[in-house]
Amino acid sequence: MRSFFFRFDKYLLVLTIVIVLAFQWYWLQNSYLNKKTEILEQTKLEIRQVLVNQFVNNLSLNPKIDSLLNHVKVDYDKITQSQSGATVLTTTPYKGEKFQEVSKKILLSYNKADSLIYHSLKKLHPELFSENGVTIYRQNSKETTTYPKNRTIQNKNTTEPVASLIMKENITFRAHIDNLSSIIISQIWKSIAFSIFYIILFIGTISLFIHNITINRKLLKNKEIFTQNMTHELKIPISTIMVATDGLVKYDIASEPEAAKKYAGIIQRAATQLYSLVETILQHAKADSNYQKQILSQVNLVTLIEEVVETISGIILKNEAKIIFNGVPEKINLKGNSDQLKQIFLNLIDNSLKYSDKAPIVMISAKQIQNRVLIYIKDNGIGIPDKYAEEIFEPYFRISENDLHDRKGFGLGLSFARNSLKNQGGSIKVIKSHLETGTLIEINMPSYES
Repeated sequence: MRSFFFRFDKYLLVLTIVIVLAFQWYWLQNSYLNKKTEILEQTKLEIRQVLVNQFVNNLSLNPKIDSLLNHVKVDYDKITQSQSGATVLTTTPYKGEKFQEVSKKILLSYNKADSLIYHSLKKLHPELFSENGVTIYRQNSKETTTYPKNRTIQNKNTTEPVASLIMKENITFRAHIDNLSSIIISQIWKSIAFSIFYIILFIGTISLFIHNITINRKLLKNKEIFTQNMTHELKIPISTIMVATDGLVKYDIASEPEAAKKYAGIIQRAATQLYSLVETILQHAKADSNYQKQILSQVNLVTLIEEVVETISGIILKNEAKIIFNGVPEKINLKGNSDQLKQIFLNLIDNSLKYSDKAPIVMISAKQIQNRVLIYIKDNGIGIPDKYAEEIFEPYFRISENDLHDRKGFGLGLSFARNSLKNQGGSIKVIKSHLETGTLIEINMPSYES
């Protein structure tokens, strides 16, 4: 089960996001439709109430009807309509043991019901009357009229028809609400805001989860790569020291001082190599730590590079390499950490020497622009594929495509350079690189202003 999850984790997470988004959309859509139904039903009830009120008013204003209904209870829920008028079911006062029900047909006149409905709704629900507001449709078998007049007749966002109680003809009324969507949204905005907040929180949590999974996978992979590289790198000087110490044990140091000196030199070189490897790891850890504040001071660029060249002079001679200063002004001073800058240039120049299939040529140039110093290191090495131009600055990353860059190292040099320069207010990037023609790297550092 675990292997299945790790294999399809990204697809499962995408599927989860899609399902959550679909559910939120379904929930909001239902909320919208329910609120729409609620508003339309409420409006329909208001129309019915206006028609009933008008019916009652007509009854009270008609002398014949008033005398007919005097001392009579009218059951308005049982009012029906016919072509000849309205049928009213009344109940006489209590006589004996039961009520008497009498049906009366009453012919009433119509008096601007659509106008009454319109103004009643406007008074009760002013929020419905922004923009074009509400349009009342009066409809019979022959035609449909609107109030206010000359409005466009639409079926969308319209209540169900409500029958008039007082007309000879079969007339119905319904209301169309122009801005119904905006009214609904204004009334369910809390639900919308909650849904948006939930989606943002969910996607943020999922993104963080994916990010952490990716980092953990990368750390596990880097740990494996680092362990393999470190084991391989440390094994060589340790084996050399062991062989040299065995030789010292076998030989009589007093009688053969030259042999002892030879083995001591071997041990010294192996120990120096070990120290360099350990120092690389420690410097990387130090540059990657945010807890240690960098001590920045004035560092002369020419002096710094000369010290670096002197430190690796043996490697330069061994590789028959040339280090060329191409216009590096002696007056340029950097604001940085001297020890870490030295280690950075050691790593960069060592890479230029290491990753070359011919006699290495490293050209170093620099220029100052206002309060920034741009330093360029160009070599004639085997180059870096474009797709790795950013990845080479990641910890433990090493290019092994077609065994072109199968060289010794931990993959920490460029990572250390980037992190250290960042902590010193600088940066590093690959300007251009072509396979078999070399690489140009730019370092951007703050200048020291006295």
